[in-house]
Amino acid sequence: MNRVLKGTVAAVSGIAFALAGIVGASSAYADDASSTTTASSTPTIQGTQGVAATTTSTITVTNAQAGDMVAGYRLLNVESQSGDAFVYLVNATYKDAIISAINAINGDAAAPSTDAQIISFLTTKLNSSNVSQFATAFMSYKPAPTPTIAATDATKPISAQVGYYLLNQTVQGADTGKTISRFMVDTLGAAPLNVTLKNGTVSISKKVKQNTANTDNATWANDADYGLGETVPFQLTGTLPSTYDNFSTYLYTFTDTLPAGLTLVPGSEQVEAITNGQSTDITKDFTVSPADNQVSGAPFTMSCANLKTIAGLTADSQIVVTYNTTLNSNATVGNPGNINKANITFSSNPNVNDASQTETTPEATATVFTYAAQLKKLFQDASGKTVDTPTGDMPQFTMYASNGTTKVSGPVTVATNGDFSFNDLDTGTYVLKETHTPAGFNTADPITFTITATHGTDASTGAPTISALTVSQQGWTANANAGTISGTILNVKGGLLPSTGGMGTTLFYVFGSLLVAAAVAGMVFALRRRNA
Repeated sequence: MNRVLKGTVAAVSGIAFALAGIVGASSAYADDASSTTTASSTPTIQGTQGVAATTTSTITVTNAQAGDMVAGYRLLNVESQSGDAFVYLVNATYKDAIISAINAINGDAAAPSTDAQIISFLTTKLNSSNVSQFATAFMSYKPAPTPTIAATDATKPISAQVGYYLLNQTVQGADTGKTISRFMVDTLGAAPLNVTLKNGTVSISKKVKQNTANTDNATWANDADYGLGETVPFQLTGTLPSTYDNFSTYLYTFTDTLPAGLTLVPGSEQVEAITNGQSTDITKDFTVSPADNQVSGAPFTMSCANLKTIAGLTADSQIVVTYNTTLNSNATVGNPGNINKANITFSSNPNVNDASQTETTPEATATVFTYAAQLKKLFQDASGKTVDTPTGDMPQFTMYASNGTTKVSGPVTVATNGDFSFNDLDTGTYVLKETHTPAGFNTADPITFTITATHGTDASTGAPTISALTVSQQGWTANANAGTISGTILNVKGGLLPSTGGMGTTLFYVFGSLLVAAAVAGMVFALRRRNA
């Protein structure tokens, strides 16, 4: 076979190695950069038969994570090396597959007829625009070529015979959220070859909008407080990998798993692409499943089969999804809250022309907290002595907003043991009113109280928590972890006003004082008349 003398490893890298994904250490590599040297366009033909050198050297892969695997195909053998100069030989094992792959790029009319032409193509015409096409055709040749370097742990040095290699990352390791590196070609000589995996990363963030009822400046946050029936908006933000341009098709699927306490609002989903600060509505390019949107305590997806069909998207674009949910009666009160989870499944291999290989990002979460009032009704007479519970005619209570007229929940009938509760309350101010009073008892005064919560972060998990909870009503208590407030309310039997404090008893004392004052004034007036 013909031998071909090439200049340097860097020279070979100049055109053939300018590939997104992996790069030889001798090449000044960036995503779209070429080497600092230029490969000779005309190989030197030695014209005599040669024998491949069997010496070995080491390939080191940087940026590899646990579980990453790399395989290699020695397309060209090295007969000899003098400094940075190599004499190449076509590896007969792969010759037919190499010719088939070159034909896939050039067409049969331009099929190489000599080893010199094969070597010339590989070292001068293989570049970032055609290496995926070449490698795909090469590896799909029948019978399929067997790797010279079987898939091996990329985190450890790889010992291999010197030669010109096509390297392929075959497995993405445990570090999820990344794309597989592109194919690369490079020469392993006597000196170790250093290559770097170039993986793009996809990430997701999830936020819940703070309740406008609690703050004037509602922003997107990791957690928020809401009450029963309130609309809870969520936002998902996904990124695209730095290697996005290397893909011919790109699947992109959001999977959102709602907790049992949240119900998706049908038709509320909106999808935008943010590129260079400009927003474009791309909702029509995404499909929501299940189609009826009746989701609670289950996942739903928003998927685009191929982002490449959407004009203007770049590696710097963000895909932003917003949708609304409603807090329902299945919501968890207190910690750990109602945790909403989401991830993105995306095309991970730029070396294939479909979405057959995917990866999934780690989950992102946002948490909704809600609270409960657990109350106790006591029945006493005017002297404070407990009296029989009117089991056949139990009182009822209704919870109102701070204005005292907008109903929040109820009416709730007190159980025969005196217990009653209001679940799924937001933080804020409420007015509790007795809206049905048993015969023979006085109606309790309305009680105005405020629930205040402080959120923190769990030291071990990093998850949002309710770190403090207070209630303004004197004598009532609060439990932050349980998310509950507790207190008692009296129903007093007879004609006296209830001993619950408030405006009712205040008016009673004022009226009584006025009667006493009037009586004293009358006595003074009568004495004066008699003395006169």
